[in-house]
This record gives sequence, structure tokens and C-alpha cells, in this order.
Amino acid sequence: MDKIIADYVDKFSSFSDSISETIGSVNEYWIPDESPLIMLFSQIGKSLVAIFSELDCVKKELFFKYIEDGMASDNDELATAIATGLVEAIVTST
Repeated sequence: MDKIIADYVDKFSSFSDSISETIGSVNEYWIPDESPLIMLFSQIGKSLVAIFSELDCVKKELFFKYIEDGMASDNDELATAIATGLVEAIVTST
């Protein structure tokens, strides 16, 4: 996982204990390999849906800003993982 993606995942991890635990679980499952990005972002999306109603408006706006930033990233791998992992998980979970 390159630094841009690792930093992006860290934003989500630091934002919520639930999402941090999800990231840890996914990464642990795939040891000794690196977790597939689409799978990782899919699980982040599912975790976000699970806690969404508990978030205040400011945190909800931050989450959507993070998603938008990732989708607009020059890093194609990150943008693809967000579109096909995180966003798809959000859409199919609702």
C-alpha cells in the first residue's frame, strides 16, 4: 500500500473506533499478505453505514469530504478502490 493510500486509510481509522477496528480486522485477516484495497474499502463502507446514524452533522460532512477527496485523487488505485469498494458498499447496504 503506497503512502497516499495508507494516509487516506489512517484518516478513516482515526475518525471512528468502529472503523479503526474494522480496518484492523481486515488487515489481520489477510496477514501475511496486504489486504486487497477494494475489500478493505468495502468493509470501511459497511462500517460507516452501521454507525452513520450516530454521527453528528460535522462528522457526516467530514466523511463525505474524505470520500470526495479520494474519488478526486490523482491516485487511480485509491479512486478505484473508493468507487468500487466503499461507495458500492454504502449503496448496497442501504
